[in-house]
Amino acid sequence: MTQAANQQSSGHAQVAQYSVKQTLSQDAPEAMMIHGGADPNGLYVPPVVPHYVFTREFLRELAGWWQSKHIVFQGLSLVGPPGSGKTKGVTQFCHALNIPMYEVNAEDGMEFKDLVVHHENVGGQWVAQYGPLPLAMGAGGQPGILLINEPNVARPSVLTGLYEVIEGRPLLIPEIGGQVVRSNPEMFGIVVTANTGLSQGDNMGLYPGVQSQSIAFADRFWTIETDYPAPEIEEAILEAVVPQLDETIRKTMVSVANQIRPLFMGAAMADASVAGRLDVTLSTRSLVSWAHGTWLYRGAVNEGINPVFLALDGALLRGQSPETREAVTEIVRNVFGEDK
Repeated sequence: MTQAANQQSSGHAQVAQYSVKQTLSQDAPEAMMIHGGADPNGLYVPPVVPHYVFTREFLRELAGWWQSKHIVFQGLSLVGPPGSGKTKGVTQFCHALNIPMYEVNAEDGMEFKDLVVHHENVGGQWVAQYGPLPLAMGAGGQPGILLINEPNVARPSVLTGLYEVIEGRPLLIPEIGGQVVRSNPEMFGIVVTANTGLSQGDNMGLYPGVQSQSIAFADRFWTIETDYPAPEIEEAILEAVVPQLDETIRKTMVSVANQIRPLFMGAAMADASVAGRLDVTLSTRSLVSWAHGTWLYRGAVNEGINPVFLALDGALLRGQSPETREAVTEIVRNVFGEDK
């Protein structure tokens, strides 16, 4: 698709109203509504996230931001440990409300123009096309959420170009004939996900490559802190994914995860000099993989191999240091009450 010079675009997409109770499966009054896209078959509406469960607290803040972002002119920042549902939460929200989503993973060599344009070979010539930012603003007729994962991997100067569009001002695209794109105020929003606070960097040395973003950038975002689901929720997730797996095993796996996670974060140590902090965590994502692998390789027991440990290796431990492997294995042995 080629754009005409000096064309103005604002993405006049249709907006629909949805019941919070029915669409988002929340205990809410029947009359409580939330807006979203009108086209469930939109090209950029993400697919369903299997077995994802919204917590009431997370959804309350996410929905509140979505409904008011064009009034207070803020983006949304989701901060939390790996695999705690940051990206999946936004994806499932967009799926439920038919909101187009444009996902970008930040990189060290990223430039702001990478968000604005990309080039395609058309008839032997390289032609500038809309990048994810103007598409999310509505330039292609499907405004929605621009989701940037790990923005603090990018250089701080790169994302300053987002200031104007967050605050509702138009985007000028010189590469496409000086086109001006105006955002759809109801349907456009910017969400970033990170393991650490935007302006704090990585104080624990757990996330190589993370850089502190400017306070001016962080100040333009409403921040939600995410964490791993409560044990009963993770148990329900494992039951949904692998109902054939014995309930006791599923519950014990969740118990293992909740012993490993504090050691990863260092929260279990009264003295930072005490050895024992882990450089790996058992996220909900890895927990699901572990449970699924245990059932998948259940026949290995006939060869004298414990499928619990076989699956743990594939889901979490392969590629880790010998010290980490031994520490995690010891935790699993102790919690399960059986030797490998």
